[in-house]
Amino acid sequence: MATPDINDLEKWVQGADKKPKFAIYDYTLTTPISLSLFSGFGVIIFNPDGDEVGRYGTGMSGYSTAQFSTVSTTSFEIALDHSLNTSSTDGVWEYRIAASWLDSDFTDSDYTAFSDNREPLYLSVAL
Repeated sequence: MATPDINDLEKWVQGADKKPKFAIYDYTLTTPISLSLFSGFGVIIFNPDGDEVGRYGTGMSGYSTAQFSTVSTTSFEIALDHSLNTSSTDGVWEYRIAASWLDSDFTDSDYTAFSDNREPLYLSVAL
């Protein structure tokens, strides 16, 4: 999957709300996986400074469910409040997908995987 050019990223105006939608794809990166196959899933959001600002999702410890909602059988969205995007400088917000499913090979019966890299989400801009 090609990384978008910074100029192609959707803009997130500083001090505004955003509601990004996410899906978990198979190895081809073209087919979304049904969320019912996971015991938990979510997303980790990073600000332009590279700091983690939140974990949002369901079925996993340490992830906030308040901002989370399922959109379809293969996608979910996160309500990112305007108070997150208060930086005075422009920059790229990034994310990583997290997913957890039951697996009898693990003693705690839970296996969590993360996307390999941080992916660009928004370009934070001042008005």
